[in-house]
Amino acid sequence: DEARADYEEALYQAPDDIGLYLDKGRLELDAGRPDEARATADRALALQPNHAGARTLRAEALLVRGDAEAAAEDAGRALEIDPLRAEAFLLRGRAFLARGLKERAAADLRRAIELRPDLRPAAAPLLAEAERP
Repeated sequence: DEARADYEEALYQAPDDIGLYLDKGRLELDAGRPDEARATADRALALQPNHAGARTLRAEALLVRGDAEAAAEDAGRALEIDPLRAEAFLLRGRAFLARGLKERAAADLRRAIELRPDLRPAAAPLLAEAERP
């Protein structure tokens, strides 16, 4: 598609631009292409292994692919780099919930909402599920 080709051209012109990788990865996720999103995140991490945004993107791609364990690990790495990254708490909470780790999921989801109240619409239903006996 045209947007994808535009990102590839932009990355050809600026191969070290992490922001372009993150934007392209988000585009891939939104288009339902988690494998391509993960590959894009991997390319960004090859440039900057400690980039919290790239770790978070890869975590989301892994979660969409059904690999909740690896997603939780990557989200955890993002949080080691940036302990205030609310999106990583949300993703790790989702991954923990997918693995049946309800208490850990609830803690992460609460922290995501605390850090970024605008995430409440995404996190609240998951938190309700995590808190259900």
